[in-house]
Amino acid sequence: MTKDKTDFPKKNTKQKQKRFLSKRAWLISGAVTGAVLLFVVLFVCLYQKEDDGSGVQAIAPSSAAHAETPAVTPAPTASPSPVLATEDATVPATASEIPETPTATPATSALPKTASASPTPTATPVPTAAPTPTPTPYTGCYYPNQVPEGDPVGWEYFEDAVFIGDSRMEDFAFFTGMAKYARFYTHIGVSVNQLVNPDPEQQTRFSVNGEKLTLKEALTKYNDFTKVYIMLGYNEIGWPYPEEFIKYYEQVLELIWSIRPDALIYVESVIPVARKISGSGVDPFYENNENIAIFNRNIYEMCERQNAHFLNVQEALVDEEGYLPDGAASDGIHMGKSHCMLWLEYIKSHTVQS
Repeated sequence: MTKDKTDFPKKNTKQKQKRFLSKRAWLISGAVTGAVLLFVVLFVCLYQKEDDGSGVQAIAPSSAAHAETPAVTPAPTASPSPVLATEDATVPATASEIPETPTATPATSALPKTASASPTPTATPVPTAAPTPTPTPYTGCYYPNQVPEGDPVGWEYFEDAVFIGDSRMEDFAFFTGMAKYARFYTHIGVSVNQLVNPDPEQQTRFSVNGEKLTLKEALTKYNDFTKVYIMLGYNEIGWPYPEEFIKYYEQVLELIWSIRPDALIYVESVIPVARKISGSGVDPFYENNENIAIFNRNIYEMCERQNAHFLNVQEALVDEEGYLPDGAASDGIHMGKSHCMLWLEYIKSHTVQS
């Protein structure tokens, strides 16, 4: 197949037209770009010319000075904040021309040489409990209004007397022979509340001439007494409140006076114990001379209020430290004959003279 030769001129014509248009576009683009550049150059020149003729400077004097002077890194100073430049400030040309700035002296250098620059922290003291004081044995001190010593009395003095108490009072009756002259209402382990319990069935009963009688029944039936000796309190030493003990003790006094208003009542101090005590049911935590001293003080104050007579028998029985001496009691509580006789001699020589 042969091509039509008439097609070639047409193609050449179209190609020429494209090249012409392309060149024309480039010329126009170049002319526009040139015009823009010329305009920019003229604008800049014009603006610079106007700026040179003006009396106003666009850069601050301090900034111009910095721009014209070579930058030098200032030496570090002790000031924690940078120094601000002012209009009159000039920057040294070199670092060697910068004046020496005195180094700030640490505050600790002002302290005396003996003082430490940084105080050594001291340990916070840990509070400790106060040491438990060593108990001071009760020494049977003198009470202002206790029965004073006088001339000793004979056995006949006790013929109209009644003795009330616990097992210690029983030992006294047995070892001294006093039971031949006086009447004894005693019982092992008796306490004041058992003597005045509102329920008669709960009251302690004593053997009196073959009968079992309460204290009230015995005092009422055999009411020919004029003197009463009482020793109570050892069995109550473990009570937490001595005032409860005293409350019942006062009821015992009131019971006696309700039967014999003229009775002379001797209230004996509780006898201290030895350094070591033993026996079934014995508890040294409660049964000690410190608690006995508290009870004796309360007994003495009760006697002051009730007009009874405080008989401080412990004076004749304890050593210089307030204890029963070694050998005075086999268990440290209940005394033997020798100390019961000292007890007897004391009450004979400490009576209320009419």
